[in-house]
Amino acid sequence: MNQGCSKAKIFRLSGVAFLLGIVLSYFFSFKILPFIFIGGIFYFSFVKTKFKSISFVILIIFIILSFIFGFLRYKIVLNSFLRKPDLSSFSNITFKVISSFPLEQSQKLIIQPKVQFNQFKAGVAYLDLKPDYFKGDYLKIQSGEIVNLDEPFYSDGLLVYFEVKNPAVEKIATKSIFNQAFLLREKIKSIFNYYLKEPQASLLNSLVFGRKGNLNKEIEEKINLAGLSHLVAVSGLHLVLLIKIISEFLKFFPLTKIIKFLILILFLLFFSLLAGFTPSVSRALIMALLVIFAELNFRIYEPFNSFLFTLCLITYLNPLALFYDFGFQLSFLATFGIICFNPLFREQKLFKDLKLPNFLESFEDTFLASLSSLVLVYPWIIFKTGQIIGLVMLSNLLVVPIISYVLIFALFLIIFHFSYLSSLVLGWFLNLILSYILKVVNFISSLKIFVFWINPKIRPIFLLSYIFLFIFYIKLKKGILFLEKNE
Repeated sequence: MNQGCSKAKIFRLSGVAFLLGIVLSYFFSFKILPFIFIGGIFYFSFVKTKFKSISFVILIIFIILSFIFGFLRYKIVLNSFLRKPDLSSFSNITFKVISSFPLEQSQKLIIQPKVQFNQFKAGVAYLDLKPDYFKGDYLKIQSGEIVNLDEPFYSDGLLVYFEVKNPAVEKIATKSIFNQAFLLREKIKSIFNYYLKEPQASLLNSLVFGRKGNLNKEIEEKINLAGLSHLVAVSGLHLVLLIKIISEFLKFFPLTKIIKFLILILFLLFFSLLAGFTPSVSRALIMALLVIFAELNFRIYEPFNSFLFTLCLITYLNPLALFYDFGFQLSFLATFGIICFNPLFREQKLFKDLKLPNFLESFEDTFLASLSSLVLVYPWIIFKTGQIIGLVMLSNLLVVPIISYVLIFALFLIIFHFSYLSSLVLGWFLNLILSYILKVVNFISSLKIFVFWINPKIRPIFLLSYIFLFIFYIKLKKGILFLEKNE
């Protein structure tokens, strides 16, 4: 197979074709397929005349099959939603708890009936605060009214379309891995709550396990206004920091490379389990595992191929995430931005004349990584929320570099919590760092003059910025922008 149609090129174009098939399937019916095929045949027959090799034919076949596969995958999921099951048959059967979320006076449970049912559909029920219900628990709803929601919503990878009103629930004793992970997570939270004051303890719980059920509305709103919401949504940043911490820690032990990688994999799986395997965590976990396997097999790690494989895999497993999961969308846009722009920004040596001291190098890394991710993330945030936060770069520069220290002290507090004196010292340092983060959040969020709201009617205009970003990327790649001053 010639260089022009290498395996990497076939993989990349096939992956893009698969995703394009899913996206077009979301917007169009099967009637668009003939027009796409006719246009494709015309293009490759009359425009791409210089490619007439067997390898090129194989490439076209892979692209066509991948596109059809993606198109059909979403249509299959969509058609399953059109089948309306008999809700009256759900009485006195078993429901699985997908997630639980404590409210002020009740628990919000996302549940799914354990019967022949659409795997992407679920319901919601509001139960008393006690007893506790965990992910992986099973319930038997003995009585209650099941009604369709007027406005279904997306949660935990599922489309929630019915609610159980006034349910009489019997909890079935189970010991699933998710149940045990939830109990362990609550044990760790109790350690944090014991040695830290509020709201520092809640902030630490949200930094380690995500904001869900850990932050009050006031602090959560301030964090959003400060442009730091990604810190309390467990994602790739947390796993990257965890990898660095564990890798540095393992250097002190005379272990083989394979043993160190196995320990690292177990830690990543364990943390992802505690975090609930959200789409953003799953994305970071898969990409991290691909890096480790590449190291073990002495292969060159290609970030874009890993990114594309992960995106296609998660989208295949749950096509709804691509269109309804805002966190999933931001996670992949941020990762794609870092992959594309971070190396190019570094080549330009934007801080070469500043001569930063060694202890400030992390601020340069944070600035470039934040800028690279925000390049693709921010237009989408504006389109979805209509919010522009003018000081987002400042808040990230002041907070992100110290998050690794928060995670290190938190990890040590968990390990040495049996030692009261050590835990007091670690708790004091954590309180100090978290208090600083809260002061930054309070200060940035108070400057509301730097927060702008965009009219919903003009938000789609910001999507056009992706066209200019593409042109900017091409020019930057070719070295047209950011020329040296002496040239």
